[in-house]
Amino acid sequence: MSKTLGVTAGLVGAAVVGAYAAPASAQGSKLRAQRKGLIMVHFANFHCTRPNDPGGIFESGVDDVSLKFDHIEIWRGEMKGGRTRNVDRQMVMSGPEMRVWALEHDNIGGDDLLGTQVIRQDEVSKGWRRAYFQVGADYYVDYNVWQS
Repeated sequence: MSKTLGVTAGLVGAAVVGAYAAPASAQGSKLRAQRKGLIMVHFANFHCTRPNDPGGIFESGVDDVSLKFDHIEIWRGEMKGGRTRNVDRQMVMSGPEMRVWALEHDNIGGDDLLGTQVIRQDEVSKGWRRAYFQVGADYYVDYNVWQS
């Protein structure tokens, strides 16, 4: 495994592998892509069909969720069933394959991994795609891979 790859273990025992990179703003990433012709990923609608915290006597029915790409948090907020949020983030792909994943943050105990999806550079110009996160909940995010 090269120096640029790292492994983070999820709570469900799955390993998440990805390239580490310094955080960059969406605007800064877009400007670099325009200069260098880089591969970009545009994240759009993030939707919750069924939250991890479904509601009940001790549950609120609202998840505190973050969406991460390349170990960088690109969106965080509260989600409940039926809610859609516009992430509207553009990120540079620094390798041929990268992961996007969703986490539900708990006040007590560890955070819950809701799922991961590999995004590949060979998805360029294939239109809008959908990544599903369905471990203990039901979420998806729409994304588009493009080259400037």
